[in-house]
Amino acid sequence: MITHSGRQPETALPPPDLHRLKDESGPAGDACASALHPQDWRSVPLATARAFAGEEAARTSIKATAKKFGCGRATLRNFIFGRTNPSVAVQRRIALQYLASAASLAARALDDLTSGLPAHAQPEARAELLATLAEQYRAAGMQQPPWSLSGEE
Repeated sequence: MITHSGRQPETALPPPDLHRLKDESGPAGDACASALHPQDWRSVPLATARAFAGEEAARTSIKATAKKFGCGRATLRNFIFGRTNPSVAVQRRIALQYLASAASLAARALDDLTSGLPAHAQPEARAELLATLAEQYRAAGMQQPPWSLSGEE
């Protein structure tokens, strides 16, 4: 598809490879890597992306966070303070970073929750925890969150 400027539109960033979680965060692997996939970046509310960008900037710096998200410092600062919204491409990069961060955090939490179980029982326990939580969302009539099990919506 060609845009009105005659250029090819920027392609979406590929979703983070969550199968690497097994190597990076202990035994989270199997259940987490397959269950904690980032959904469409548009599922992240703008307010959530704004809060995430603010947290990242507070954790590091405006300059480092702007570089990470591929935007200028003023653009990021104005977005964080709710003055403006960045381009769709920048919103997408922020949302994808948020989804990857949330998946990594969830994988570490599941590792902590199941760490007292024997190693052979941990993958099943993680999968059951995720399935139970997803069922509670369904029972409440709520939309599945970004970490939800693949194929369930």
